Amino acid sequence: MSAPALSLPSKILPLVARVSAYVELTKPKIAVMVLVAVAASACIASWRQPTWAVVHALFGTLLVAASSCAANQWLERFRDGLMPRTADRPLPQGRLSSLEAVGFVALTLTLGIAWLAAFTTLLTPASLC
Repeated sequence: MSAPALSLPSKILPLVARVSAYVELTKPKIAVMVLVAVAASACIASWRQPTWAVVHALFGTLLVAASSCAANQWLERFRDGLMPRTADRPLPQGRLSSLEAVGFVALTLTLGIAWLAAFTTLLTPASLC
């Protein structure tokens, strides 16, 4: 008996499934659209900021955007379970618990605001409140 070339060990599969559920919770396509808007704004604005400042702003914004998308899915978890289009999301399907989602929201929001406060101007995270 030979295993398929691309098969993963059985212990890794649950980890991959959980990571995939967390990534799905962040709505990556929406996060990318937010980052494009931030990058375009940085290019248009006359910040005179070094490239590293823009990269830090993009990373902090990515964390905050991921947090907001996850929070939205947590808020709509019951309605999502009723609609066929959204019933396969991680929370309605039970791939992640409500507590895990709220913890993820808190973690990514805290890290995003802390990152923006540490590596950009203090006005950036203050504008999120």
